[in-house]
Amino acid sequence: MIDASIAADLVNRAESLGIAILGMDGFLVDDDSDAVYPSLARLSDYSRTIESDRDQFVRRTCADARATLQEWSTPPVAGYHMQGEARGRHMLAIVLDD
Repeated sequence: MIDASIAADLVNRAESLGIAILGMDGFLVDDDSDAVYPSLARLSDYSRTIESDRDQFVRRTCADARATLQEWSTPPVAGYHMQGEARGRHMLAIVLDD
Protein backbone atom coordinates (compact mmCIF):
# COMPACT_ATOMS: atom_id res chain seq x y z
CA MET A 1 0.00 0.00 0.00
CA ILE A 2 1.11 3.53 -0.68
CA ASP A 3 -0.04 6.88 0.64
CA ALA A 4 -2.77 8.28 -1.61
CA SER A 5 -0.89 11.57 -1.91
CA ILE A 6 1.88 9.95 -3.99
CA ALA A 7 -0.27 7.58 -6.06
CA ALA A 8 -0.30 9.88 -9.11
CA ASP A 9 3.51 9.87 -9.12
CA LEU A 10 3.47 6.06 -9.13
CA VAL A 11 1.01 5.98 -12.04
CA ASN A 12 3.15 8.44 -14.02
CA ARG A 13 6.30 6.41 -13.34
CA ALA A 14 4.55 3.16 -14.28
CA GLU A 15 3.41 4.63 -17.59
CA SER A 16 6.90 5.92 -18.38
CA LEU A 17 8.23 2.39 -17.83
CA GLY A 18 5.51 0.72 -19.93
CA ILE A 19 3.73 -0.77 -16.91
CA ALA A 20 -0.07 -0.98 -16.90
CA ILE A 21 -2.31 -0.33 -13.89
CA LEU A 22 -4.70 -3.28 -13.47
CA GLY A 23 -6.61 -1.96 -10.47
CA MET A 24 -6.70 0.08 -7.28
CA ASP A 25 -8.34 -0.29 -3.87
CA GLY A 26 -8.78 2.42 -1.24
CA PHE A 27 -8.24 2.01 2.50
CA LEU A 28 -7.86 3.86 5.76
CA VAL A 29 -4.93 2.59 7.85
CA ASP A 30 -4.80 3.35 11.58
CA ASP A 31 -1.13 3.41 12.60
CA ASP A 32 -1.98 3.32 16.32
CA SER A 33 -3.89 0.04 16.20
CA ASP A 34 -2.50 -1.40 12.94
CA ALA A 35 -6.12 -1.70 11.76
CA VAL A 36 -6.81 -1.63 8.03
CA TYR A 37 -10.26 -0.52 6.90
CA PRO A 38 -11.09 -1.29 3.26
CA SER A 39 -13.58 0.93 1.47
CA LEU A 40 -15.98 -1.07 -0.69
CA ALA A 41 -16.73 2.15 -2.59
CA ARG A 42 -13.05 2.42 -3.58
CA LEU A 43 -12.49 -0.58 -5.85
CA SER A 44 -11.37 -0.10 -9.45
CA ASP A 45 -10.61 -2.70 -12.10
CA TYR A 46 -8.89 -1.64 -15.34
CA SER A 47 -8.04 -5.17 -16.54
CA ARG A 48 -10.86 -5.47 -19.06
CA THR A 49 -10.00 -6.82 -22.50
CA ILE A 50 -6.41 -6.05 -23.37
CA GLU A 51 -5.92 -4.12 -26.58
CA SER A 52 -3.72 -5.78 -29.20
CA ASP A 53 -1.24 -2.91 -28.79
CA ARG A 54 0.59 -3.05 -25.45
CA ASP A 55 1.40 0.68 -25.49
CA GLN A 56 -2.26 1.51 -26.00
CA PHE A 57 -3.19 -0.75 -23.06
CA VAL A 58 -0.64 0.95 -20.80
CA ARG A 59 -1.82 4.44 -21.81
CA ARG A 60 -5.50 3.55 -21.28
CA THR A 61 -5.06 1.93 -17.89
CA CYS A 62 -2.86 4.76 -16.62
CA ALA A 63 -5.35 7.36 -17.89
CA ASP A 64 -8.19 5.46 -16.17
CA ALA A 65 -6.18 5.32 -12.94
CA ARG A 66 -5.50 9.08 -13.09
CA ALA A 67 -9.22 9.78 -13.53
CA THR A 68 -10.03 7.58 -10.55
CA LEU A 69 -7.39 9.29 -8.41
CA GLN A 70 -9.08 12.64 -9.07
CA GLU A 71 -12.38 11.18 -7.84
CA TRP A 72 -10.62 9.69 -4.81
CA SER A 73 -8.71 12.84 -3.82
CA THR A 74 -10.40 12.91 -0.42
CA PRO A 75 -10.24 10.00 2.04
CA PRO A 76 -13.18 7.59 2.23
CA VAL A 77 -15.73 8.35 4.94
CA ALA A 78 -16.22 5.94 7.84
CA GLY A 79 -19.64 4.32 7.67
CA TYR A 80 -19.98 4.86 3.91
CA HIS A 81 -19.29 1.41 2.48
CA MET A 82 -16.80 0.78 5.29
CA GLN A 83 -16.76 0.15 9.02
CA GLY A 84 -18.15 2.94 11.17
CA GLU A 85 -15.05 3.11 13.39
CA ALA A 86 -12.69 3.47 10.42
CA ARG A 87 -9.99 6.10 10.79
CA GLY A 88 -6.41 6.66 9.73
CA ARG A 89 -4.26 7.50 6.74
CA HIS A 90 -5.70 7.37 3.22
CA MET A 91 -3.81 4.54 1.48
CA LEU A 92 -4.15 2.75 -1.84
CA ALA A 93 -3.24 -0.70 -3.05
CA ILE A 94 -2.27 -0.51 -6.73
CA VAL A 95 -1.98 -3.63 -8.90
CA LEU A 96 0.62 -3.34 -11.66
CA ASP A 97 1.22 -5.44 -14.78
CA ASP A 98 4.47 -5.31 -16.70
